[in-house]
Amino acid sequence: MPKPCVIQKQELAKLVESGEILVGEKVVETEYTSFKVDTVTNCVVRSNCKLAAQKIRLIDIRKRLLAKHEGLGLIRNQPDAYYEQLPSMQVSTKLEELNENTEITKEEDLCSHLKKISHQRFLKVWHDHSCIANHEHFLVVVSCIYDPAFYFTPAELGGVDVQSIVEKPELHILARSNATLEDQVLFNKSRLECVKELISDPLPTSTGVPVRDILRFFHGDGPAQQFEAGNNIGGTYPCVCCAVNAESISDLEYAFKCPTRTLTERQQFVISGCAWKKGGVNPFDKLKVAQLRKELNERGLKTDEKKKPELLEMLKSTRQGISNLPPLLQPNPKATLDTLGLDQYEISPCEPLHDLKSHFSNIIEETEHLLSRNELTEFQVIKAAVLGKATLRCSDYRKAMILFYLKLNEIKADQTIVDIFQSAVHMSHLLYTSDYHRTPKAILAMHNLSFLHGMLCTEVFSAATSSVFGRYFHSLTTHSPILFRIVSMRSINTEDQERMFGQAKMITKATSCNRPNEIITNILQRVQMESRSHEMTVSDKDESEVRKLHQTIGPRCNTMYSNSFITRHAPQYQAHLERISDYLLPGEGTWWKQSTDGVEFLDGQVENNVSDKGPKLMHFRTTSMRDIEIYLQQKWEDCILSRVKLPANDIQHYIPYESNPDMETMIEKTHSSIQIEDLSIPTLECTTPIEVTVSTSMDNTVRISQPEYSHQQPKPQYYTSLVRSLYEHNILLPSKTLAKFDLARHKLKNLSSSATVNDALQTEYTKLRLLIKNKLQKRIMELTSDTKLQNIAKRLLSHEWMTG
Repeated sequence: MPKPCVIQKQELAKLVESGEILVGEKVVETEYTSFKVDTVTNCVVRSNCKLAAQKIRLIDIRKRLLAKHEGLGLIRNQPDAYYEQLPSMQVSTKLEELNENTEITKEEDLCSHLKKISHQRFLKVWHDHSCIANHEHFLVVVSCIYDPAFYFTPAELGGVDVQSIVEKPELHILARSNATLEDQVLFNKSRLECVKELISDPLPTSTGVPVRDILRFFHGDGPAQQFEAGNNIGGTYPCVCCAVNAESISDLEYAFKCPTRTLTERQQFVISGCAWKKGGVNPFDKLKVAQLRKELNERGLKTDEKKKPELLEMLKSTRQGISNLPPLLQPNPKATLDTLGLDQYEISPCEPLHDLKSHFSNIIEETEHLLSRNELTEFQVIKAAVLGKATLRCSDYRKAMILFYLKLNEIKADQTIVDIFQSAVHMSHLLYTSDYHRTPKAILAMHNLSFLHGMLCTEVFSAATSSVFGRYFHSLTTHSPILFRIVSMRSINTEDQERMFGQAKMITKATSCNRPNEIITNILQRVQMESRSHEMTVSDKDESEVRKLHQTIGPRCNTMYSNSFITRHAPQYQAHLERISDYLLPGEGTWWKQSTDGVEFLDGQVENNVSDKGPKLMHFRTTSMRDIEIYLQQKWEDCILSRVKLPANDIQHYIPYESNPDMETMIEKTHSSIQIEDLSIPTLECTTPIEVTVSTSMDNTVRISQPEYSHQQPKPQYYTSLVRSLYEHNILLPSKTLAKFDLARHKLKNLSSSATVNDALQTEYTKLRLLIKNKLQKRIMELTSDTKLQNIAKRLLSHEWMTG
């Protein structure tokens, strides 16, 4: 039974007085104008009031959480002396259990590394806007991230869900603020002041053990991610992690090859020009022609005789969505991240709550147009029963997807549609799994499920008109498996953070008189008071219901790619293999096996979670998303160099070389058993590839097949070769454009004797040449960080046959 309001107020006053409830400090005072009608004169009365945001300092939150978790017995809290007396074998075992793939060999260094990671605590931050008492408010929330190096595991504490307890959010800043960029940037300086305190001396536990806090992730919905990264809100380049073009999101080969962009790279890009010096929320916006020329010239781009629309397009292609410095860097634009306490800070490109909810909503809407009348009737019954509410949570969509899958499978709907729902259900289950169940097998399953789901969507839904292929699709299919390699996606989820706004609204409605100067203080204090309770949260109850429903579909089976699927989607399938190259390196029989029907990956629930042959888990404490990208590229090269058997019929591998190389020596170094008859290629001034086709599925032999170069007619082949080389260097021309050009090359090679046909084909070729030339020019503008590749591409475009 709830306590009377009088008693609650008395208890709250005592807690505030004792310091258990923090009042916070006022920051960022803003003047607001309000209007109301005078009931006596019936005239509109204008009044001004000054409202200040309130902030609980980050150091106070850190101290309170440390004391709370220590009091609950959740942290290891071992002094340095404990680790120093451990035998070296035990130190190595502990590091291995914590998935620390370190190459340290000295015993004292191993012990120091174990002490370091055991005394680190990682934090994550979230912010968003919502309406409270008919006004927009800005909320910033901080919480810890579960790390078994710092916290005990459930097995050590008798089944206690440690992750759920330690990741409960703490209110950091609350302000009345409009949902505009101009208002959000007002809090940059105040936020940064708290973050910089992380660099100072570690916080001690009650026993004197030092704990160093590190800000590791930002997690939030799409607009919040884009603001935190200094990216455009929406637009052509919506992703905060890579420079994928929104028009090509459905092309998974292209999306998988887009390189990761770090905060440091974003910072260096902005300050390498001059527009950022004028300040503002988007310094690249509303530039005049002279300013555009100066900005582009600063970046080494020629702007002679170009008009403003062309200059704007050049700047857009160069920026690739970057609109400003990340907000935490704006107070000190040229400061290095380590001096600000942001050296390990990353913006999470995937957030399960919003990504799954929006993606599932799009799939449900599009699927209704593909079902027969009887199937649609059954479909709409489930939709009305589960999704017929005014307020829908992600858990509602997850339940609906399970029920849709069960029903479509029961009535034997189109198998591809059934597979789309099945892969989506299993994928969402992995995205909500706890850190204790993040295993090498689960990571492989996440890669396979997200790729399979993405390719099935491209087969069923139209990439040109469907709403399925947006930012949510990209986040789930491209970035969620990479992020899952280093952190549990449950840690990135925002269920509890989003519900803090609902909690604030209920508190305001029940305990506030809605006076603007009282709302914030009241919420700040009562949220802290309610957080003292350890009752089961709404999100815990919803998750329990979804898990029970998920059990009705049975255990997840191994992922199977049929031979026809591999043939239909060969380029995308190879791009997928490159992202799981560490699972291929152990060879057939460890994580995959071949059958007459296709390739089966051993990632089902009945399979082993780990293998002695690897790979090992990685962890966010020492690994970033960029590190994963580099790691996978190296493992793919290892697969090629070691001639390991791969689960594909043909693998296209491009080996770049400089001018006048010994072609035969290079190929034999890569594949020693290859017999080469003729690899003569015209001497060029830029990098060109050798196309290596590796036949692996049947006899594990290697063949070399190269484009048919002709000294008499070298232009089309020469051009295609260079385009492919640039493609491999992340200039990333769309594969459809390359395919069109290859077709034109083939037609030109077989020209008819008829002059009319020759003219028609030459006209077609010229159009395609200009099309790819324009594409290349845009990509060249984007290559601001690699002068060598820029020069290669520029020489290609200036070649005589390219300009004619």
